[in-house]
Amino acid sequence: MPKQYFLKRGDKLRGPFDGQQVKAAIASKNVFSTDQISETREGPWQSIGDLIASAKKRSLPTVTQFEMSKTVFGTLVANYVCPFCKAELRSTEKELDGNEACPECNRQFLVSIDALAKLRSERQRVEKAQEQVRRKRQTKKEEKQREKERQQQQIRAQQRLKEQQRVAAAQRQQELREETETEDGNSIGKIVDATQAIGGLFSLFSDD
Repeated sequence: MPKQYFLKRGDKLRGPFDGQQVKAAIASKNVFSTDQISETREGPWQSIGDLIASAKKRSLPTVTQFEMSKTVFGTLVANYVCPFCKAELRSTEKELDGNEACPECNRQFLVSIDALAKLRSERQRVEKAQEQVRRKRQTKKEEKQREKERQQQQIRAQQRLKEQQRVAAAQRQQELREETETEDGNSIGKIVDATQAIGGLFSLFSDD
């Protein structure tokens, strides 16, 4: 039994129709791209526009042979040949959506999803390698920074030690000066006492 189809526009439902009737309605533009079509009254529904696009896409030739390469700026591209005019073409991951058009002959064709999958896989591999390099550089940079900080800490510690030694030496010198001054003062006192004692003796003899 041939398939039957139902058409819906807004709340209005029509059908069933066979495939030839649907094709004739589309060809005569008696249906709109926004009209809905389904094999049952309950759905699921698909727009006529999507149905036409899918049919066109299935009828297009598919490119299955391609090669990966990089541009001079390092962008990954898929290289392939137009199935119609044999022009050499290439597409980036962003440009490659599967449905392509040749800029030379303006005819449409499909590119195998394997090309997009391979481009994505290669991009992810490159990004992973770049991330590993970035992390290594960051780790090396952090290690250098830590070594620099360690050396600066050692220099500051040495400077503090030298300052402490300078202060200790200055304090020792001050103590030595004070000790010397004390000893000198005691010596002078002893000399004065001795002088006074001698003077007292002289005064005894002078009285006679």
